[in-house]
Amino acid sequence: MKKLIAVFLCLAQLGLSAFAESEMSVKLEDYLSHIDESAFDDMREEWDDLDEDLLEYSQDHSEALRICYEKAEQGDANAQRIVGEMYYAAYEVERDLDKAREWVMKAVGQGDAEAQALLGTMYLGGHGVERDLDKAYELVSLAADQGLPYAQCLMGTFSHYGIGTDPDDTVSFDWFMMSAKQGYDQGMVEAGVCYLIGTGVEKDTDESRYWLLQAAEQNNRRAMRYLGELAIEEDDPDAAFEWFNRAAEKEDRIAEWLLGQMYNQGWGVEQDYEEAYKWFLKAAEHGYKNALRVIAQCYFFGEYVDQDMDKAFEYAIAAAQGGDAEAMYMVGQLYIGGIGTETNVEEGIRWLEKAIARDVLEANYYLGMIYLDSGLVEQDLDTAFRVLVQGAEKGNTKCQYVVSAMYYRGLGVEQDYEASYEWALKGAQQADADCQYIVGMAFYYGDGVEQSYENAFDWMLKAAENGNDEAKEVVSFMYGNGIGTEKDALKAALWKLR
Repeated sequence: MKKLIAVFLCLAQLGLSAFAESEMSVKLEDYLSHIDESAFDDMREEWDDLDEDLLEYSQDHSEALRICYEKAEQGDANAQRIVGEMYYAAYEVERDLDKAREWVMKAVGQGDAEAQALLGTMYLGGHGVERDLDKAYELVSLAADQGLPYAQCLMGTFSHYGIGTDPDDTVSFDWFMMSAKQGYDQGMVEAGVCYLIGTGVEKDTDESRYWLLQAAEQNNRRAMRYLGELAIEEDDPDAAFEWFNRAAEKEDRIAEWLLGQMYNQGWGVEQDYEEAYKWFLKAAEHGYKNALRVIAQCYFFGEYVDQDMDKAFEYAIAAAQGGDAEAMYMVGQLYIGGIGTETNVEEGIRWLEKAIARDVLEANYYLGMIYLDSGLVEQDLDTAFRVLVQGAEKGNTKCQYVVSAMYYRGLGVEQDYEASYEWALKGAQQADADCQYIVGMAFYYGDGVEQSYENAFDWMLKAAENGNDEAKEVVSFMYGNGIGTEKDALKAALWKLR
């Protein structure tokens, strides 16, 4: 049963960036989205504690099973809970969530704390029951109040995310500490992470190290990885490499990813791209979404492997389904382009919208352009404008450029030169050459702003220096005719040639 709770505690790390701060900041919706059937298929190896439970009845495995079923039928709460777990984990039986629920509820009716925690996690994941976060909180809190350490640890997770209660990191930390002080390794890890990044408690690297070391002594791979991250924070690459290796030996996929990053960047080790790829591939094979996306990109571009678009799509879709936002954007493009898969514009748009919901601003630009004038779908200027403005408001310069152009031409919105200038200025101030060109033109003609040849020249020069070819032509013209700057035939000729 303890290992089941560990599954839910570990789920928050799936697909997150490597560092603890990112792991703690994952959104509730992303946390819940990973509590699915596949998560448990990956954790079959964790059910060895059922063997230990059955040993209470007999040293002979077959006899232990017989006795356990017999006692469950006779109303023994512990046996009922074990049988429920067996059906839940597909241990010695076909997985049957309905039977799992029935047996676990029998044990819950007798106040069994472990059964309360198990049924609570079933409500959390919607396994065998309709997902009900309030019910999950109620049941797990009953188990935690009985002193069950892994239930206390899960209560810490509930308090962090606001599952069945208001989010409160101070309360979350208190629950983690209760669990940690009872010797539960996952509670120790969570307490260590809280101290590491200052969540719910004042940051304290010594306390973080203490609790993480305690968990590492119990062979907790997450603790080992976090100790490596602590070493990174302390600029100790040798220690980081050692801890990441220890965690990777236990197939911690984020540790594998981090080792790949160390080799990729040459931090603490000799830079070795092939070794980096090897570790990224291991992390991908263990389902880490960042690594899946990187391997997809390797196949797409033919880096370290022969170019293979089918493989690129295979890894990209796996990463996207695991919640990687950049992979969602990539999958959207692959579907629309029919690369590695059959062309499916509708499905591509669906994945682009998922990426947009996770703030991949390039997806705003890509989808906006599809609706604007791609020929792939019926032109929809209203949708194009809405999607592009969303990206522009969040700072994407490509979106700002197109929104500026739409205001200038009156596409999908009432023509407004001043608004056109303002949106272009936002991008220009971020050194976007195309936006700088538009600002220069606005000053040149006085569109939406007071005419100023001097300002026009300044912005055109910036755009030209940043590579805008049209701006180079205008700069050459302005130098040649002394507009907004002193006339200079040589500079005019040089810009003409660039």
